[in-house]
Amino acid sequence: MTKQPKWAFAKEEDAKTFTKENGGTLATFDQVMKAAYDDMYQDTKMLREKRKMMRMKMDKK
Repeated sequence: MTKQPKWAFAKEEDAKTFTKENGGTLATFDQVMKAAYDDMYQDTKMLREKRKMMRMKMDKK
């Protein structure tokens, strides 16, 4: 799960209603794909840092 949720709607009208009630912005398919890849990169980076810290912690013992 990423920090930035992404929702898909069949109808633009439904998307507009949802964003009006819940916040958020409308985006094109290309914008959503870029956001998804950016989120995956950030998630992977965070996991690698956590694993690095865990390894360092284990090496101290």
